[in-house]
Amino acid sequence: MIKTRMLLCIAFVIVQLQSFAQVVIPQYYNGEATIKQTGITNDDTTSVNAALSKLKFDTSFIQDRNNNIALASAAPSAYYNAAVGLYCQPLKTALKNIIKTGFKTLSYTPGIWNIFKYSDTRRNDANTATIIWDMYSDNPNGADPYTFTFGTNQCGTYSKEGQCYNREHSTPQSWFNQVSPMVSDAHHIFATDGKVNALRSNFPYGEVTRITTASLNGSKLGTGTNNFGYTGTVFEPINEYKGDFARACLYMATRYEDEIISQNWSSFGNANEVFLSTVNQPVATKRRLLIYDPWYLQLLIKWHNQDPVSIKEINRNNSIYNQAVANSSTGALVQQGNRNPFIDHPEYVAAIWSNTCATASSTKNKLEEEISVKQTENTFNIFPNPALTEINIKVNNITLKRISVFDAKGKLILLNTFNNNSENIQKLNITPLAKGIYFIKIITDNNVITKQFTKQ
Repeated sequence: MIKTRMLLCIAFVIVQLQSFAQVVIPQYYNGEATIKQTGITNDDTTSVNAALSKLKFDTSFIQDRNNNIALASAAPSAYYNAAVGLYCQPLKTALKNIIKTGFKTLSYTPGIWNIFKYSDTRRNDANTATIIWDMYSDNPNGADPYTFTFGTNQCGTYSKEGQCYNREHSTPQSWFNQVSPMVSDAHHIFATDGKVNALRSNFPYGEVTRITTASLNGSKLGTGTNNFGYTGTVFEPINEYKGDFARACLYMATRYEDEIISQNWSSFGNANEVFLSTVNQPVATKRRLLIYDPWYLQLLIKWHNQDPVSIKEINRNNSIYNQAVANSSTGALVQQGNRNPFIDHPEYVAAIWSNTCATASSTKNKLEEEISVKQTENTFNIFPNPALTEINIKVNNITLKRISVFDAKGKLILLNTFNNNSENIQKLNITPLAKGIYFIKIITDNNVITKQFTKQ
Protein backbone atom coordinates (compact mmCIF):
# COMPACT_ATOMS: atom_id res chain seq x y z
CA MET A 1 0.00 0.00 0.00
CA ILE A 2 2.85 2.38 0.82
CA LYS A 3 4.50 1.75 -2.52
CA THR A 4 1.25 2.35 -4.32
CA ARG A 5 0.74 5.66 -2.60
CA MET A 6 4.31 6.66 -3.31
CA LEU A 7 3.92 5.90 -7.00
CA LEU A 8 0.67 7.85 -7.11
CA CYS A 9 2.41 10.85 -5.60
CA ILE A 10 5.20 10.67 -8.15
CA ALA A 11 2.71 10.37 -10.96
CA PHE A 12 0.70 13.31 -9.66
CA VAL A 13 3.74 15.56 -9.54
CA ILE A 14 4.66 14.71 -13.09
CA VAL A 15 1.10 15.27 -14.27
CA GLN A 16 1.03 18.65 -12.62
CA LEU A 17 4.41 19.59 -14.07
CA GLN A 18 3.39 18.58 -17.57
CA SER A 19 0.12 20.47 -17.32
CA PHE A 20 1.83 23.40 -15.59
CA ALA A 21 4.25 23.83 -18.46
CA GLN A 22 1.44 23.35 -20.98
CA VAL A 23 3.35 20.62 -22.76
CA VAL A 24 2.87 16.87 -22.68
CA ILE A 25 5.59 14.74 -24.22
CA PRO A 26 4.48 11.11 -24.38
CA GLN A 27 7.35 8.65 -24.74
CA TYR A 28 7.48 4.96 -25.65
CA TYR A 29 7.25 2.32 -22.97
CA ASN A 30 6.73 -1.44 -22.98
CA GLY A 31 3.28 -2.48 -21.90
CA GLU A 32 0.07 -0.75 -21.00
CA ALA A 33 -0.46 0.40 -17.44
CA THR A 34 -3.12 2.51 -15.80
CA ILE A 35 -2.77 3.98 -12.33
CA LYS A 36 -6.06 4.65 -10.61
CA GLN A 37 -6.92 5.83 -7.13
CA THR A 38 -7.59 2.22 -6.20
CA GLY A 39 -4.23 0.89 -7.36
CA ILE A 40 -2.34 -0.24 -10.43
CA THR A 41 -3.33 -2.62 -13.16
CA ASN A 42 -1.45 -3.73 -16.26
CA ASP A 43 -1.57 -6.50 -18.79
CA ASP A 44 0.09 -9.23 -16.76
CA THR A 45 0.16 -8.40 -13.05
CA THR A 46 -1.18 -6.02 -10.45
CA SER A 47 2.06 -5.67 -8.55
CA VAL A 48 3.71 -2.28 -8.27
CA ASN A 49 7.15 -3.73 -8.97
CA ALA A 50 6.01 -5.32 -12.20
CA ALA A 51 4.49 -2.07 -13.35
CA LEU A 52 7.66 -0.16 -12.48
CA SER A 53 9.80 -2.64 -14.37
CA LYS A 54 7.92 -1.80 -17.56
CA LEU A 55 8.62 1.92 -17.45
CA LYS A 56 11.37 3.74 -19.28
CA PHE A 57 13.00 6.71 -17.56
CA ASP A 58 11.17 9.31 -19.61
CA THR A 59 7.64 7.91 -19.46
CA SER A 60 5.01 10.61 -18.91
CA PHE A 61 1.86 10.50 -16.84
CA ILE A 62 -1.37 12.23 -17.80
CA GLN A 63 -4.53 12.63 -15.76
CA ASP A 64 -7.96 12.46 -17.31
CA ARG A 65 -11.21 14.15 -16.32
CA ASN A 66 -12.18 11.19 -14.08
CA ASN A 67 -8.94 11.58 -12.08
CA ASN A 68 -7.42 8.45 -13.56
CA ILE A 69 -3.70 8.69 -14.24
CA ALA A 70 -2.49 6.83 -17.31
CA LEU A 71 0.93 6.07 -18.67
CA ALA A 72 1.18 7.52 -22.16
CA SER A 73 1.91 4.79 -24.68
CA ALA A 74 3.28 6.53 -27.73
CA ALA A 75 5.32 5.88 -30.85
CA PRO A 76 8.23 3.44 -31.03
CA SER A 77 11.36 5.12 -29.73
CA ALA A 78 12.90 5.72 -33.17
CA TYR A 79 9.74 6.93 -34.91
CA TYR A 80 10.67 10.62 -34.82
CA ASN A 81 14.45 10.27 -35.12
CA ALA A 82 14.50 12.06 -38.48
CA ALA A 83 12.94 15.13 -36.81
CA VAL A 84 15.48 15.50 -34.01
CA GLY A 85 17.16 18.90 -33.95
CA LEU A 86 14.94 20.43 -36.64
CA TYR A 87 12.52 23.32 -36.47
CA CYS A 88 10.43 25.50 -38.78
CA GLN A 89 9.91 24.22 -42.34
CA PRO A 90 12.63 21.52 -42.15
CA LEU A 91 10.84 20.01 -39.14
CA LYS A 92 7.45 20.23 -40.84
CA THR A 93 8.77 18.49 -43.96
CA ALA A 94 10.53 15.83 -41.89
CA LEU A 95 7.29 15.09 -40.04
CA LYS A 96 5.42 14.91 -43.33
CA ASN A 97 7.85 12.26 -44.57
CA ILE A 98 7.68 10.35 -41.29
CA ILE A 99 3.89 10.15 -41.21
CA LYS A 100 3.63 9.30 -44.91
CA THR A 101 5.94 6.32 -44.42
CA GLY A 102 3.95 3.18 -43.67
CA PHE A 103 0.66 4.96 -44.29
CA LYS A 104 -2.05 2.72 -45.72
CA THR A 105 -5.35 4.09 -46.94
CA LEU A 106 -8.43 2.94 -45.10
CA SER A 107 -11.57 2.60 -47.15
CA TYR A 108 -14.28 5.12 -46.40
CA THR A 109 -16.68 2.18 -46.07
CA PRO A 110 -16.23 -0.01 -44.11
CA GLY A 111 -12.72 1.03 -42.99
CA ILE A 112 -13.55 4.30 -41.24
CA TRP A 113 -16.72 2.88 -39.67
CA ASN A 114 -14.69 -0.04 -38.30
CA ILE A 115 -11.79 1.97 -36.84
CA PHE A 116 -14.31 3.94 -34.76
CA LYS A 117 -14.77 0.82 -32.60
CA TYR A 118 -11.23 1.34 -31.34
CA SER A 119 -10.56 5.05 -31.85
CA ASP A 120 -13.85 6.68 -30.88
CA THR A 121 -15.41 4.71 -28.03
CA ARG A 122 -15.37 4.97 -24.26
CA ARG A 123 -17.18 3.63 -21.23
CA ASN A 124 -20.32 5.53 -20.31
CA ASP A 125 -20.43 7.64 -17.17
CA ALA A 126 -21.96 4.79 -15.18
CA ASN A 127 -19.29 2.39 -16.49
CA THR A 128 -21.98 -0.03 -17.61
CA ALA A 129 -21.55 0.06 -21.39
CA THR A 130 -19.19 1.09 -24.16
CA ILE A 131 -20.43 4.06 -26.18
CA ILE A 132 -19.30 6.29 -29.02
CA TRP A 133 -17.10 9.15 -27.81
CA ASP A 134 -18.92 11.94 -29.63
CA MET A 135 -17.25 15.30 -29.06
CA TYR A 136 -20.31 17.13 -30.39
CA SER A 137 -22.61 15.63 -27.73
CA ASP A 138 -20.40 14.61 -24.81
CA ASN A 139 -20.90 16.58 -21.59
CA PRO A 140 -17.69 16.37 -19.53
CA ASN A 141 -19.30 18.03 -16.51
CA GLY A 142 -22.62 16.26 -16.25
CA ALA A 143 -25.03 13.80 -17.81
CA ASP A 144 -24.73 13.32 -21.56
CA PRO A 145 -27.86 14.42 -23.46
CA TYR A 146 -27.79 11.09 -25.33
CA THR A 147 -25.35 8.31 -26.19
CA PHE A 148 -24.69 6.03 -29.15
CA THR A 149 -23.79 2.34 -29.30
CA PHE A 150 -21.13 1.41 -31.84
CA GLY A 151 -22.67 -0.11 -34.97
CA THR A 152 -26.23 -0.13 -33.65
CA ASN A 153 -26.68 3.64 -33.90
CA GLN A 154 -24.63 4.22 -37.04
CA CYS A 155 -26.38 6.57 -39.50
CA GLY A 156 -28.85 6.15 -41.04
CA THR A 157 -31.14 9.05 -41.42
CA TYR A 158 -31.78 11.71 -38.84
CA SER A 159 -34.01 14.71 -38.27
CA LYS A 160 -32.82 15.76 -34.83
CA GLU A 161 -30.00 15.20 -32.39
CA GLY A 162 -29.48 11.85 -30.74
CA GLN A 163 -30.74 9.61 -33.55
CA CYS A 164 -27.44 8.35 -35.01
CA TYR A 165 -23.74 9.04 -35.44
CA ASN A 166 -21.81 9.47 -38.67
CA ARG A 167 -18.38 10.57 -39.92
CA GLU A 168 -17.29 14.15 -39.27
CA HIS A 169 -14.35 15.46 -41.30
CA SER A 170 -12.71 18.14 -39.16
CA THR A 171 -11.24 19.37 -42.44
CA PRO A 172 -14.43 19.25 -44.52
CA GLN A 173 -14.47 17.06 -47.63
CA SER A 174 -15.45 20.01 -49.81
CA TRP A 175 -12.13 21.69 -48.92
CA PHE A 176 -10.15 18.98 -50.73
CA ASN A 177 -12.68 17.94 -53.37
CA GLN A 178 -13.52 14.67 -51.57
CA VAL A 179 -10.48 12.84 -52.93
CA SER A 180 -8.38 10.05 -51.49
CA PRO A 181 -6.52 9.54 -49.23
CA MET A 182 -7.74 12.60 -47.33
CA VAL A 183 -11.38 11.53 -47.49
CA SER A 184 -10.64 8.48 -45.34
CA ASP A 185 -7.69 9.57 -43.19
CA ALA A 186 -8.82 8.57 -39.71
CA HIS A 187 -6.70 11.20 -37.95
CA HIS A 188 -9.13 13.94 -38.94
CA ILE A 189 -12.42 11.98 -39.06
CA PHE A 190 -14.45 11.62 -35.88
CA ALA A 191 -17.65 9.83 -34.92
CA THR A 192 -20.21 12.55 -34.18
CA ASP A 193 -23.94 13.08 -34.03
CA GLY A 194 -25.33 13.27 -37.56
CA LYS A 195 -27.49 16.32 -36.96
CA VAL A 196 -24.69 18.35 -35.37
CA ASN A 197 -22.30 17.24 -38.11
CA ALA A 198 -24.77 18.63 -40.65
CA LEU A 199 -25.10 21.82 -38.58
CA ARG A 200 -21.35 22.35 -38.70
CA SER A 201 -21.44 21.66 -42.46
CA ASN A 202 -18.23 23.01 -44.03
CA PHE A 203 -17.93 26.09 -41.85
CA PRO A 204 -14.49 26.63 -40.34
CA TYR A 205 -13.90 26.26 -36.64
CA GLY A 206 -13.94 29.46 -34.64
CA GLU A 207 -15.25 31.18 -31.52
CA VAL A 208 -18.87 32.26 -31.50
CA THR A 209 -20.19 35.37 -29.77
CA ARG A 210 -23.45 35.64 -31.73
CA ILE A 211 -25.14 32.23 -31.67
CA THR A 212 -27.34 31.07 -34.55
CA THR A 213 -27.80 27.48 -33.36
CA ALA A 214 -26.42 25.44 -30.45
CA SER A 215 -26.22 21.71 -29.87
CA LEU A 216 -27.33 20.03 -26.65
CA ASN A 217 -23.76 19.88 -25.29
CA GLY A 218 -23.05 23.54 -25.99
CA SER A 219 -21.32 23.42 -29.38
CA LYS A 220 -22.31 26.52 -31.33
CA LEU A 221 -22.77 27.83 -34.84
CA GLY A 222 -22.69 31.57 -35.45
CA THR A 223 -20.36 34.51 -35.87
CA GLY A 224 -17.79 35.94 -33.54
CA THR A 225 -15.49 38.82 -32.76
CA ASN A 226 -12.64 36.72 -31.33
CA ASN A 227 -11.44 35.10 -34.56
CA PHE A 228 -8.43 37.30 -35.33
CA GLY A 229 -10.31 39.46 -37.80
CA TYR A 230 -12.45 36.77 -39.45
CA THR A 231 -16.13 37.71 -39.30
CA GLY A 232 -17.79 34.86 -41.20
CA THR A 233 -19.86 31.99 -39.83
CA VAL A 234 -17.91 29.52 -37.68
CA PHE A 235 -18.56 26.41 -35.62
CA GLU A 236 -17.28 26.23 -32.04
CA PRO A 237 -16.95 22.91 -30.20
CA ILE A 238 -16.87 22.92 -26.40
CA ASN A 239 -13.61 23.84 -24.67
CA GLU A 240 -12.90 20.23 -23.69
CA TYR A 241 -12.23 19.26 -27.31
CA LYS A 242 -10.86 22.38 -28.98
CA GLY A 243 -7.31 21.05 -28.80
CA ASP A 244 -8.38 17.73 -30.33
CA PHE A 245 -9.76 19.46 -33.41
CA ALA A 246 -6.86 21.92 -33.62
CA ARG A 247 -4.26 19.13 -33.63
CA ALA A 248 -6.25 17.24 -36.27
CA CYS A 249 -6.18 20.34 -38.50
CA LEU A 250 -2.46 20.89 -37.91
CA TYR A 251 -1.89 17.24 -38.83
CA MET A 252 -3.63 17.88 -42.15
CA ALA A 253 -1.46 20.94 -42.81
CA THR A 254 1.61 18.75 -42.32
CA ARG A 255 0.65 15.35 -43.78
CA TYR A 256 -0.84 16.93 -46.93
CA GLU A 257 1.26 20.06 -47.40
CA ASP A 258 2.20 18.88 -50.92
CA GLU A 259 -1.39 18.12 -51.92
CA ILE A 260 -2.75 21.35 -50.44
CA ILE A 261 -0.44 23.32 -52.70
CA SER A 262 -0.37 21.14 -55.83
CA GLN A 263 -4.14 20.57 -55.85
CA ASN A 264 -4.83 24.19 -54.88
CA TRP A 265 -7.25 23.42 -52.07
CA SER A 266 -8.01 27.12 -51.65
CA SER A 267 -9.99 26.90 -54.91
CA PHE A 268 -12.51 24.36 -53.57
CA GLY A 269 -15.81 25.53 -52.11
CA ASN A 270 -15.29 27.95 -49.24
CA ALA A 271 -11.77 26.65 -48.52
CA ASN A 272 -10.31 29.99 -49.62
CA GLU A 273 -11.47 31.28 -46.24
CA VAL A 274 -8.94 29.06 -44.44
CA PHE A 275 -6.19 28.12 -46.91
CA LEU A 276 -3.60 30.47 -48.34
CA SER A 277 -3.53 30.92 -52.11
CA THR A 278 -1.11 32.44 -54.58
CA VAL A 279 -3.26 35.56 -54.45
CA ASN A 280 -3.17 36.26 -50.72
CA GLN A 281 0.32 34.79 -50.27
CA PRO A 282 2.39 34.83 -53.46
CA VAL A 283 5.61 33.75 -51.69
CA ALA A 284 5.67 29.97 -52.12
CA THR A 285 7.93 29.23 -49.15
CA LYS A 286 5.71 31.17 -46.78
CA ARG A 287 2.59 29.54 -48.19
CA ARG A 288 4.10 26.07 -47.65
CA LEU A 289 5.06 26.84 -44.07
CA LEU A 290 1.83 28.47 -42.95
CA ILE A 291 -0.72 26.60 -45.15
CA TYR A 292 -3.62 28.27 -43.36
CA ASP A 293 -4.81 31.87 -43.51
CA PRO A 294 -3.34 33.82 -40.59
CA TRP A 295 -6.61 33.98 -38.67
CA TYR A 296 -7.16 30.22 -38.82
CA LEU A 297 -3.61 29.30 -37.89
CA GLN A 298 -3.74 31.67 -34.93
CA LEU A 299 -6.98 30.07 -33.78
CA LEU A 300 -5.64 26.52 -34.05
CA ILE A 301 -2.49 27.38 -32.12
CA LYS A 302 -4.55 29.14 -29.47
CA TRP A 303 -6.78 26.09 -29.03
CA HIS A 304 -3.76 23.76 -29.04
CA ASN A 305 -2.25 25.73 -26.15
CA GLN A 306 -5.49 26.10 -24.20
CA ASP A 307 -6.54 22.44 -24.40
CA PRO A 308 -3.50 20.16 -23.87
CA VAL A 309 -3.26 16.59 -25.15
CA SER A 310 -5.57 14.19 -23.31
CA ILE A 311 -5.60 10.46 -22.66
CA LYS A 312 -8.41 10.24 -25.19
CA GLU A 313 -6.18 11.62 -27.94
CA ILE A 314 -3.24 9.41 -27.00
CA ASN A 315 -5.38 6.29 -27.07
CA ARG A 316 -6.93 7.36 -30.38
CA ASN A 317 -3.52 8.02 -31.91
CA ASN A 318 -2.35 4.58 -30.82
CA SER A 319 -5.46 2.89 -32.22
CA ILE A 320 -5.08 4.47 -35.65
CA TYR A 321 -1.40 3.56 -35.70
CA ASN A 322 -1.74 -0.02 -34.44
CA GLN A 323 -5.23 -1.35 -35.09
CA ALA A 324 -5.98 -3.36 -38.22
CA VAL A 325 -9.64 -3.35 -39.27
CA ALA A 326 -11.73 -4.97 -41.97
CA ASN A 327 -11.28 -2.71 -44.98
CA SER A 328 -13.48 -4.39 -47.57
CA SER A 329 -16.41 -6.75 -47.95
CA THR A 330 -13.96 -9.65 -48.11
CA GLY A 331 -12.72 -8.88 -44.62
CA ALA A 332 -9.17 -7.95 -45.64
CA LEU A 333 -7.44 -6.25 -42.69
CA VAL A 334 -5.65 -2.91 -43.00
CA GLN A 335 -4.13 -0.61 -40.41
CA GLN A 336 -3.54 3.04 -41.28
CA GLY A 337 -0.17 2.82 -39.57
CA ASN A 338 0.81 6.46 -39.03
CA ARG A 339 0.58 8.94 -36.17
CA ASN A 340 -0.43 12.52 -35.44
CA PRO A 341 2.90 14.05 -34.37
CA PHE A 342 1.24 16.94 -32.54
CA ILE A 343 -0.30 14.47 -30.09
CA ASP A 344 2.99 12.67 -29.49
CA HIS A 345 4.98 15.92 -29.40
CA PRO A 346 2.80 18.98 -28.72
CA GLU A 347 5.94 21.11 -28.65
CA TYR A 348 6.32 20.62 -32.41
CA VAL A 349 3.60 23.24 -32.92
CA ALA A 350 5.80 25.97 -31.46
CA ALA A 351 8.88 24.55 -33.18
CA ILE A 352 7.23 24.83 -36.61
CA TRP A 353 5.05 27.91 -36.28
CA SER A 354 7.11 29.92 -33.78
CA ASN A 355 7.38 33.66 -33.93
CA THR A 356 10.53 33.53 -35.98
CA CYS A 357 11.18 30.80 -38.53
CA ALA A 358 13.44 30.23 -41.50
CA THR A 359 11.75 29.73 -44.86
CA ALA A 360 12.90 27.17 -47.38
CA SER A 361 15.20 29.83 -48.84
CA SER A 362 16.86 30.23 -45.41
CA THR A 363 15.65 33.83 -45.14
CA LYS A 364 14.61 34.70 -41.60
CA ASN A 365 10.98 35.71 -41.30
CA LYS A 366 9.00 36.88 -38.33
CA LEU A 367 5.78 34.96 -38.21
CA GLU A 368 4.17 38.08 -36.79
CA GLU A 369 4.43 39.53 -40.30
CA GLU A 370 2.13 36.75 -41.49
CA ILE A 371 0.17 36.25 -38.30
CA SER A 372 -0.53 39.56 -36.61
CA VAL A 373 -0.81 38.13 -33.14
CA LYS A 374 -2.56 40.73 -31.04
CA GLN A 375 -0.36 42.41 -28.46
CA THR A 376 2.66 40.16 -29.09
CA GLU A 377 5.19 42.76 -30.14
CA ASN A 378 3.90 45.37 -27.74
CA THR A 379 3.79 43.12 -24.69
CA PHE A 380 6.73 40.73 -24.93
CA ASN A 381 10.24 41.28 -26.29
CA ILE A 382 13.53 39.42 -25.89
CA PHE A 383 16.94 41.10 -26.04
CA PRO A 384 19.70 40.62 -26.85
CA ASN A 385 18.96 37.89 -29.35
CA PRO A 386 21.24 36.03 -30.03
CA ALA A 387 22.66 36.10 -26.50
CA LEU A 388 25.63 34.62 -24.71
CA THR A 389 24.99 34.73 -20.95
CA GLU A 390 21.70 36.48 -20.28
CA ILE A 391 18.51 37.51 -21.99
CA ASN A 392 16.10 40.21 -20.92
CA ILE A 393 12.40 39.61 -21.18
CA LYS A 394 10.64 42.94 -21.46
CA VAL A 395 6.92 43.03 -20.76
CA ASN A 396 4.61 45.99 -21.07
CA ASN A 397 1.29 46.42 -19.29
CA ILE A 398 0.73 42.73 -18.58
CA THR A 399 0.89 40.48 -15.53
CA LEU A 400 3.28 37.55 -15.80
CA LYS A 401 2.08 34.14 -14.68
CA ARG A 402 4.66 31.76 -16.07
CA ILE A 403 7.79 31.61 -18.23
CA SER A 404 8.89 28.31 -19.78
CA VAL A 405 11.97 27.59 -21.90
CA PHE A 406 12.19 24.58 -24.22
CA ASP A 407 15.05 23.29 -26.34
CA ALA A 408 14.65 22.48 -30.04
CA LYS A 409 13.57 18.93 -29.17
CA GLY A 410 10.76 20.21 -26.98
CA LYS A 411 12.43 19.37 -23.65
CA LEU A 412 11.45 21.67 -20.81
CA ILE A 413 14.63 23.43 -19.67
CA LEU A 414 13.37 26.10 -17.32
CA LEU A 415 10.10 26.95 -15.61
CA ASN A 416 9.52 30.14 -13.63
CA THR A 417 6.22 31.07 -12.02
CA PHE A 418 5.12 34.47 -10.77
CA ASN A 419 2.51 35.77 -8.38
CA ASN A 420 0.98 38.83 -10.02
CA ASN A 421 4.36 39.99 -11.28
CA SER A 422 4.21 43.18 -13.31
CA GLU A 423 7.90 44.13 -13.37
CA ASN A 424 8.93 45.62 -16.67
CA ILE A 425 12.02 43.44 -17.30
CA GLN A 426 12.82 39.90 -16.22
CA LYS A 427 16.42 38.70 -16.53
CA LEU A 428 17.10 35.10 -17.47
CA ASN A 429 20.51 33.49 -16.98
CA ILE A 430 21.25 31.27 -19.99
CA THR A 431 24.94 30.61 -19.26
CA PRO A 432 24.37 26.88 -18.54
CA LEU A 433 22.57 26.33 -21.84
CA ALA A 434 24.35 24.73 -24.78
CA LYS A 435 24.58 26.68 -28.02
CA GLY A 436 21.49 26.41 -30.17
CA ILE A 437 17.88 27.39 -30.74
CA TYR A 438 15.44 27.65 -27.83
CA PHE A 439 11.78 28.55 -27.48
CA ILE A 440 10.46 30.69 -24.69
CA LYS A 441 6.78 30.65 -23.78
CA ILE A 442 5.29 33.39 -21.66
CA ILE A 443 1.89 32.98 -20.07
CA THR A 444 0.12 36.12 -18.91
CA ASP A 445 -3.20 36.70 -17.28
CA ASN A 446 -4.95 36.56 -20.67
CA ASN A 447 -2.53 35.38 -23.34
CA VAL A 448 0.01 32.73 -24.35
CA ILE A 449 2.95 33.91 -26.46
CA THR A 450 5.92 31.93 -27.78
CA LYS A 451 9.16 33.31 -29.21
CA GLN A 452 12.48 31.89 -30.27
CA PHE A 453 15.99 32.89 -29.18
CA THR A 454 19.50 31.71 -29.97
CA LYS A 455 22.17 30.88 -27.38
CA GLN A 456 25.61 31.70 -28.80
